[in-house]
Amino acid sequence: MRKVTIDRLEGGFAVCEESDGTMSDIPLSDLPSEAAEGSILLESDGAWIVDKKEGAERRERVRRKMDRLFKD
Repeated sequence: MRKVTIDRLEGGFAVCEESDGTMSDIPLSDLPSEAAEGSILLESDGAWIVDKKEGAERRERVRRKMDRLFKD
C-alpha cells in the first residue's frame, strides 16, 4: 500500500511527499474531494483514500509540540 502526504496543490496536481522522501505529482481528479494540503493519502487497489485517523493523530502531535514551544 502506497502512502503519501500532500505538500501542496499546484496547477491541477497534488504535489506529494512519498514515504521515502521523494516527491510526486498526483492529478487532483484522481483524489477524493476532501483531500487537502497536509492530508495523508493511502492508495489501495488504484484508488486514493484520505487517512483521517493518522491525519488527526499527526495534527495533535504538532499541536502538542507547538504548545510546548510557545508555552508561557
